[in-house]
Amino acid sequence: MHMGGNIQYREYSNTLRDLIMKRIFGVFLAVCFFAVSAVTYAAAPVWKVTYEKNITYIGGTVHLLAAEDHPLPDAFETAYKQSASLIFETDIDAASTPEFQAKMMQAMMSKDGRTLKQTLKEDTYNKLSDYMSARGSFIAQFAQFSPSGVCLMVAMMELQFMGQSPEWGVDVVYSRKAKLDGKKLAGLETVDEQLSFFTDMGQGDDDELVLYTLNDIDKMKSYIQELKRVWRAGDLAGIDTAVSQDKDKFPQMHKALIADRNNNWVPKIEKMIKAEGTEFILFGAAHLSGKQGVIAQLKERGYKLEQL
Repeated sequence: MHMGGNIQYREYSNTLRDLIMKRIFGVFLAVCFFAVSAVTYAAAPVWKVTYEKNITYIGGTVHLLAAEDHPLPDAFETAYKQSASLIFETDIDAASTPEFQAKMMQAMMSKDGRTLKQTLKEDTYNKLSDYMSARGSFIAQFAQFSPSGVCLMVAMMELQFMGQSPEWGVDVVYSRKAKLDGKKLAGLETVDEQLSFFTDMGQGDDDELVLYTLNDIDKMKSYIQELKRVWRAGDLAGIDTAVSQDKDKFPQMHKALIADRNNNWVPKIEKMIKAEGTEFILFGAAHLSGKQGVIAQLKERGYKLEQL
């Protein structure tokens, strides 16, 4: 596999950022894959928020899916039809520009000038090299990457190997649909803000991070089947279990990629809830659950939420 070849760098930054998290915490990894077709669930990952006469919808998304994962739960279409505006994590078009892609690639590179071979222990480096070879690539192509950057690339390789793509992800599908239907689009954060979260999320133990990623690959298929099940069902407890199970291993990453961003978003979401007009706010499902999740924070602030 060659850089710029099979790996689709043009895909927006949510994919890049969340892929690292999927591999590290197993969060999105589950929340993102395998079809659960022809199954009816009692609920879905979409909530209706009522404030006085205003209605706002909140949906938990999966950034990478396959064609067989569609159709999505009916609740997404219900919320979409009732909404005049769609709010995503960021501006998807802005994140797909060559300029932003170049910034993202730079963020994945080593910050201290050391190569992967100089940074990692010999045994870790050899295991990473064996994985790259098994996927038709060469570790020399990634020599200047940081350990977290190369973990992201491992995730990209594996997910593509499994046939997953942002093209079928909830965010891209509804962004395209909204444009065709003339609905307004906006983001909870700018693409540069997203990049800063990725850049500042902390490193931790480099060897532990790489080995954790490689060791988890064998469990990926069964893991994502189960986690996609809890996503489609809107099972907050199930999602929280996935998000929380490994956050103690990499607390800086969890704080930067989940907790801090939830705290930044909630005040913005509150303003939307109180404003006139119906909006459908869509963000990664990992941000829904837990005590610091968006759903819990809104309930604590006294808003009425109804799961569709």
